Amino acid sequence: MPLPEPPELVANWEFLYERSIGCVGVLKEWLVRALAAALSRGASKLTLRDLAVQALTISQCEKMLAEVTEGEARLTESDGARSRFRLALGLPGIEVDRDRMTAPAPAQPRAMPGQRYAKRDPIGKPVLAHATSGTI
Repeated sequence: MPLPEPPELVANWEFLYERSIGCVGVLKEWLVRALAAALSRGASKLTLRDLAVQALTISQCEKMLAEVTEGEARLTESDGARSRFRLALGLPGIEVDRDRMTAPAPAQPRAMPGQRYAKRDPIGKPVLAHATSGTI
């Protein structure tokens, strides 16, 4: 900050956190407003009073906190939300794993007697590992 004396922000960290609700963008705008006010009155130091005058009100902070909490809740999926959603789409549900969401392994299709399972058949000539000559 372009002031002869640096502000004591660390000493007032709780107040800064409280009125910015921990959002660095809110904090930056607040500090810019407070600095502009201090410079306009010719101050050599940014004081707690400068910060308090430019701080958001408690009701503004409560509203921001409610909006942040609601937004985070919308982004967080509950354990069963994805499974319920997939079932509503007509897709198979999923098993919930604490570390990651995983779909259950697909069941092996049962073939009728006399029908083959779908699989790849080997193609080409088999190569013998013990062959020493170039011909097979």
